[in-house]
Amino acid sequence: MKRKKLTGWKRMAAFAMALTLTIGDGASVWAAVVPQTVTETAAQTEDAMEAVGATEQTESEADSESVENDNGQTKESEAAEVSEVTETTEKVDETETEGTTETVNNTETTEDTENNDETESVETETETETEQETEKETEEETEEETEEEERAAIDKPSKVINVSGERNCYTLTTQSGKLLRYVYVNQFQNGVIVAGTPDERVDYKIVKRSSLWDKTVGLYKYGNDYYGQCGSTDIDGFVRLYYKAETIIKGNTEQYKDAYGMYKVNGKTYLYMQTCDRTGYHYITEGDEITEIGMCDSDEECQNVIDRYAVKDGDKVIYYNYNGHFYKKLQSIRKYDSKSKTYKYIVYAGRGYEISFEKSNVKISWNEITNDKATLKNKAGDLMKVGYEVICDGNTNVYGMSGLFLDASEGKLHAMTPSDHEIIPYVVLSQGQQVNVKVRAVYYHEVTDIKKAEYKNWDDNSRYIVESKQTKYVADMYGQWSDVYTYKNEVVKQLSAVTGVKASVNGKKITVSWNPQNGASNYQLFYIQSSKPLNITNADSFLQFYKHGGSLYDAYVNTKGENDSFETDYTYAVKPYCDFTVKSALPYNYFCVRLGATEDGYYSDGSYSEAANVTCNVNGNIPVVKNLKIEKTENGQRWQLSWTPVDADVIIYAFEDGKIPAYYNYELLSAYGYYTDGNGAQKKLYLEDILTELQRKEIKSYVHAYKATGSYGAYSFSSLKPGVKYTFVAHTYDTDSSLYKVQKKPVYTINQKIKITDNQKNEIYKDMSVGMTYYMAMSAASNMVSCTEKVSVPYVYTKAGKNSIKLSFDKGNNTGYEIYRLSGKKYKKIATITDRIYTDQNLKQNTKYTYKIRSYYYDPDRKIKSYSEYKNITASTSRVNNIELKVVKSSKNSAKLIWTKVSFATKYEIYRTSELDKDVTEVKNSLNSGNSANNVYNSKYELVKTITNAKTTSYTDKKLKFGEKYTYIVNAYYKDGKALKYISRSASVEMQLEAPKNVVLTNKGKNVNAKWDADKFAAGYQVRYVIYDKYGRKKTAVPTVVTAKKNKYTIKGLAGGEYVNVSVRAYTSKKIYSEWTAEKESTSLAAAKSIKAVYDTKKKAVKITWKKVKGAKYYKVYRSISMPVYNSDEKLYAVSGNLIAKDSNDDTGYENEACYTDYYGETGSVTKTTAYDRAQLKSGVTYYYTVCAYGEKGTRIASYMSYGSGTQYASGKPASILYGVKIAAKLKNNKKGTVTVSYNKVKGAKTYQIYRAEKKNGKYTLIGTTKKTTFADKKAKKKKTYYYKVVVNGKNALLADFKTQSSAVKIKVKK
Repeated sequence: MKRKKLTGWKRMAAFAMALTLTIGDGASVWAAVVPQTVTETAAQTEDAMEAVGATEQTESEADSESVENDNGQTKESEAAEVSEVTETTEKVDETETEGTTETVNNTETTEDTENNDETESVETETETETEQETEKETEEETEEETEEEERAAIDKPSKVINVSGERNCYTLTTQSGKLLRYVYVNQFQNGVIVAGTPDERVDYKIVKRSSLWDKTVGLYKYGNDYYGQCGSTDIDGFVRLYYKAETIIKGNTEQYKDAYGMYKVNGKTYLYMQTCDRTGYHYITEGDEITEIGMCDSDEECQNVIDRYAVKDGDKVIYYNYNGHFYKKLQSIRKYDSKSKTYKYIVYAGRGYEISFEKSNVKISWNEITNDKATLKNKAGDLMKVGYEVICDGNTNVYGMSGLFLDASEGKLHAMTPSDHEIIPYVVLSQGQQVNVKVRAVYYHEVTDIKKAEYKNWDDNSRYIVESKQTKYVADMYGQWSDVYTYKNEVVKQLSAVTGVKASVNGKKITVSWNPQNGASNYQLFYIQSSKPLNITNADSFLQFYKHGGSLYDAYVNTKGENDSFETDYTYAVKPYCDFTVKSALPYNYFCVRLGATEDGYYSDGSYSEAANVTCNVNGNIPVVKNLKIEKTENGQRWQLSWTPVDADVIIYAFEDGKIPAYYNYELLSAYGYYTDGNGAQKKLYLEDILTELQRKEIKSYVHAYKATGSYGAYSFSSLKPGVKYTFVAHTYDTDSSLYKVQKKPVYTINQKIKITDNQKNEIYKDMSVGMTYYMAMSAASNMVSCTEKVSVPYVYTKAGKNSIKLSFDKGNNTGYEIYRLSGKKYKKIATITDRIYTDQNLKQNTKYTYKIRSYYYDPDRKIKSYSEYKNITASTSRVNNIELKVVKSSKNSAKLIWTKVSFATKYEIYRTSELDKDVTEVKNSLNSGNSANNVYNSKYELVKTITNAKTTSYTDKKLKFGEKYTYIVNAYYKDGKALKYISRSASVEMQLEAPKNVVLTNKGKNVNAKWDADKFAAGYQVRYVIYDKYGRKKTAVPTVVTAKKNKYTIKGLAGGEYVNVSVRAYTSKKIYSEWTAEKESTSLAAAKSIKAVYDTKKKAVKITWKKVKGAKYYKVYRSISMPVYNSDEKLYAVSGNLIAKDSNDDTGYENEACYTDYYGETGSVTKTTAYDRAQLKSGVTYYYTVCAYGEKGTRIASYMSYGSGTQYASGKPASILYGVKIAAKLKNNKKGTVTVSYNKVKGAKTYQIYRAEKKNGKYTLIGTTKKTTFADKKAKKKKTYYYKVVVNGKNALLADFKTQSSAVKIKVKK
């Protein structure tokens, strides 16, 4: 949500409100786009939402007699929502107009995408000469309305979303590498932070007691609880109490001692009993509770008792087992036995060391929010940061988290974490137990002072000073609490060890891959890189070298040469592969993998995979990028960044608006340096740690990094904002850690205040210069270049109908399109759209129309609208439909032409030419540079047949020559008045062996059927295929080639999820072969069908449903503002857009949406056939939803369609919904012959059009246009029954046009 400045009294009110914020459920005033609803009470009304059905965009009869409280509606992707409205004039006054007499045909039609005979209508706008000014004013009004609505929201943090939990445990590692996960069973909350004063001390002596001191008992008291210690905090007026007393005892304590000198109180045993301050009272704490195991006479006997209960892994003790209870350690204490007058050793288990392998702690995480701007400040000018407050089972004081702040408005202390995750303190769950958590964000600022304290040196009674930083955290604003999240500690399943580890090298890149596992969140990859071969053949030998121990490692050490070395390290990977950059001088690489973190409900014992290895060699490489420049492409319409190709990895930094923050490359550098403190000790200082919060924010806000391949010499950007000026610089870098560890010249020198201790023990802050001399090898910067990203000029395609012209566009970096049509000598804007398709309707037949079209990009944060250059096109409507032509070989010397029937055709003429009919002209220095020549072909066509029977749609051309390529043109003639006109289509055929066409692969159980068009010259075919497993890896290194006599072949015996890559070629009887066809993959899953989208008023979200796909494990649902690309051959749509949001907030950060993760944590995965989109959708925008089906996680099993030369994820026909716009009408008889039509106000509406008919399904006539929400029909006839519809025209939140209509409502006019 873009933050707005408040002016005048509104700003004063906002400040007053901010000053009076309380800790309660501080929900922000949201400026959410929620559709407006109207509840109808009239009996003769219909739900506007039912005018257009939600099932696969097909329209349904609007027969409902009640209005549901619905907030969204579906919309036919290309059909008009108003029933074929034809009008001659339209005049819009400030109030309303009447009297147009045009007719409306109520038969609602859907445009045929292949045949444009049937057309839809749109309302034609009237414009004055001040059209552009009016348009600008309209856009400004729309923006002002949006700003006014957003001013209702105070600058609070957004609501926290995507709260989730997972098990959190400690781990024990066995010698074989297996992991045992455990938690401490008893976690004591022995402390509390409360309002009060601390003890005052002088030279460590207490001179004044705390305000919480109870002098009678000799303890600190808060509420009904007593505490043994009181300490100060960094927050004025608050102290920390700890060592909470579990039981308080007055008088002699000898009666509580047992034979071992322990204390028995209330059935429990305690190691100590604490004495209060000279009051005669004593107390025990929960942390001192123990379990006695036995008494021994010697330390050796004591150790034997402890060993008796030890659970070992080899010689290593990993835990202890006593009476079915597990402990991390057992302890002993020596006590004097007065009876025997000797010392005894008591073995015991401390309650705090008891562990469990079944219970779990809970780690909670959530999506971070941002404070919107790099420099967001409170009213006092303090830079505000973001923290988070956590409530656990209703407890508002969840201590043990990092950071504290004080809410001055009520004087109550709250715990806060600056992180986006937290382990909930003191919560230990058994299997089946659960905990409820809520999180909210807090804007806070820091107040830091340097505190000085004077101390006495007891050696010589001198005094010295210690300076320390004291930081206070002060809350400024509170966000809304998240929804309650419930975490349940379920029974966990064990995962097996990783299998299938392979390593390969390609140039400077090493790729390690393995088989993925469902239930694994990530993988831990261990690697060894050596200067010479190592004796590593399996996991055991790998671990010997990795852990530097074992017989194989010892043998290596004994034979190690002076320059022999190896390095060990590990990394984590989310996907089942990982890439490495080859290290110089360390060519021998060895790898082992084990499961890392697991999804909730699963665990791994930490077993290692078998070892894999690969050998390579390359030197470090960090040349400077030269000749960086902006290079125009595609006739100047686009651009890319180019440089002289360089054999190295390249990173490009793009700076917004010319702002180049200091240390912009700190993340990749990972730089650090050393300094010497006052005691002569060497300390490390990281560059990242010295950056201020403001510097971090500036880098995050204004710097974008892109990694590129240096040898390509060019990089094209796809995510830059139009209208923003970017400055670019490039570096090469080398990730070789051996180069990273070499001390280099300082990349930066930092002046920093560093705390040191001088010779007099004074701890003070001193200015020091620290050179950052260790960092990733990175070249000097290239030259800088700048460029302002432009909105891409639209690529426009046209398809003509009898009375319409369909315009479609290739989607670029734009929001939408503005379409103008030439009317007389001036262009008139006819539409502003965000879709990729627009149909201009109600046009004259056989007429040329000229358009100019430009793309626009709307930046909602900056409130800036940018435009591309105009694209000019001319297209003609046609009385007849288009003609399609196909030519196939019917024999070795004949070809058959087949074409589509053309309406109103009187005859067809067929023309033919061949490759031999040509003239060759030499043209020098024309199209190519240099002196190379180009051949120009002048084809000569001859008329081979005239067909006068208009019903005939095929012809066979005989006596053709072998080896010739023939091109045909079919002209279809028709009369247009007195003129004879024609339309034409051409197609070619080669009378020789060709590469097979139309290869189709079909899955049938474990088999794949391949089929293609037969070739008359073919004696047979060869099929070449490779089988891939479900992870996308080849099952055989060499393709299989088989022979097929007919134009089909079945590949048999595929396992689950496997697929094939197939190409085909034909051959003659003389073994002359055609070219191989392009490779094609078998599709694994069918596409999701019957996709529907409706607005669910209860859940306040768009509900998307679809039919189950056989074999699918999960689905992903995508949302787009334009109609996805359609493959007419396969009847599938390309999946496009963004994943839908399971939850969202109004934050401006990249984490303002949370996706579904139903299937083993896979991003976007939905396991059911219903999902809800809770994104912050824009009112008046039409959204399209596609659904893609997927197989197992980590595999390539999914729904695909052909797309260009490759494949694309596929969906069935998208569902669409016009979000947030509802119009519902109601009628009332007023004066005689007057009917008042009223309706709800629609956000973004510019005009309302009122239509009337005498029958529900009859012809509707436009009777008036108004900007008001009522209209008086004064021309209604008495005693007549009428039906009314209201059409609303407006601009949506993306500044594009929208239109929708109400359902028909009925009334009988009074006498």
